[in-house]
Amino acid sequence: MIYYFSGTGNSRAVAKELSSLLDMKSVDISAADCVPNLEGEQTIVWVFPIYSWGVPPVVADFISSLNETTDALHYMVCTCGDDIGRADCQWKKLMESKGFAVGAAYSVQMPNTYTLLPGFDVDSEDVERKKLAEMPARVRWIASRIMAKSKESDVVAGGVPAIKTGLVYPLFRRWGCSTRQFKTLDSCVGCGVCVTHCPKRNM
Repeated sequence: MIYYFSGTGNSRAVAKELSSLLDMKSVDISAADCVPNLEGEQTIVWVFPIYSWGVPPVVADFISSLNETTDALHYMVCTCGDDIGRADCQWKKLMESKGFAVGAAYSVQMPNTYTLLPGFDVDSEDVERKKLAEMPARVRWIASRIMAKSKESDVVAGGVPAIKTGLVYPLFRRWGCSTRQFKTLDSCVGCGVCVTHCPKRNM
């Protein structure tokens, strides 16, 4: 089973690719009708984007709310613009607190989509095309490692990962998750597409 959360579509694309390669059902945890059922699963894959070098609060809260027991081996596959800090350690600690067996963690670079703070912007078209072109091969390799029951993680931690996840992430979780900065512009035509696609209905 693949459980995923996707804010802009990057993680959904990776989850769907993995679903095909691993012949596993994929479930969107932000869907209103999502009812987790871990019983009988041998492998469970968690796919989600990195939020400020940490696990998205919606994913952390979902995992924390689980009451099921399972003998499955759990894998993390995260999408990121560049690096993930120590989000893999954060995820592993969360899983172990639930008594879940941890396999490995993997990161997949995808186009940057976070623009709400100074210094953050979307990628250039060339960088975006390069990341998207490289994604299928990366996901195929990850799928092969999951099928092999590998316990060797492969992530891009980046520079000063402890500071990014240990200091920046808590500040982001407290101050950077507000919906107040989501606004329409005068150019908005009221088509409703953003409302339809936002998994948290922030629009």
